[in-house]
Amino acid sequence: MSIAETKGRIDALCDGFMTPIFQELPPGGGEPLNGLGPEDFARVRHGYGCPRCLAKFKTYLVECPVCHYLRDVERDFREAPQLWIDHLNERHKGETEKTRPLTFDEFMAEVAKDPGVEKVKL
Repeated sequence: MSIAETKGRIDALCDGFMTPIFQELPPGGGEPLNGLGPEDFARVRHGYGCPRCLAKFKTYLVECPVCHYLRDVERDFREAPQLWIDHLNERHKGETEKTRPLTFDEFMAEVAKDPGVEKVKL
């Protein structure tokens, strides 16, 4: 297959690349361990992304057209290193109900409690 044909195949099947949140390269070589966000992790889990080169696929693929990685669900998902888990736990430490954004209904309920807001029936 020529370079132009290979490029055409990759362009037809891929839609860019994912960016890892964490990445760990094992000492002495081997497969890198990529920590992805929830959306990208789901993409890889469902076969719409490559865990090695992080290519995004337009359709479900068993073999990556970029790096020719062959999908193996048992091998693709490994336990996250404790350092990553500790970092995420520290980042979310102290979050309470008040730190999350209000829903529209919660916001309107807060506005309705304000005595300075004129209440007009519709």
